[in-house]
Order: sequence, then structure tokens, then C-alpha cells
Amino acid sequence: MTTLTPPSTAKLRLFTSPAAFPNPQRLRIFLHEKRIADRFDEQSVTWHRSASSGSGSISR
Repeated sequence: MTTLTPPSTAKLRLFTSPAAFPNPQRLRIFLHEKRIADRFDEQSVTWHRSASSGSGSISR
């Protein structure tokens, strides 16, 4: 006999960045139209590139 476990209440993390989503509002509208916006936790991410080392870092 199998037991069903309830779905997790944890939200999926959605990282929006100007480079990946030039217009994140369109993504938000899409999520609301599909009625799945409550399943996501949006976090804005900005990518900074260091000129001296050529590497980058992420800030939230």
C-alpha cells in the first residue's frame, strides 16, 4: 500500500536579472495568467563584472 504525501509548500525560486529578463513584468503577467504565480518566489539578481579580473559576482 502506498501513502500519498502532500505537495511541498516550499516555493520555487525564480531569479530575474536584467540580462535574462529585459522586461520581468511580462514574466510576472504570464505567471498570473497561468494562475501559477503563487508557486514562485521571485528574487532580483544583478550581475557585476570586475574589469580587473574579468570574473563576475552576483548580488541580490
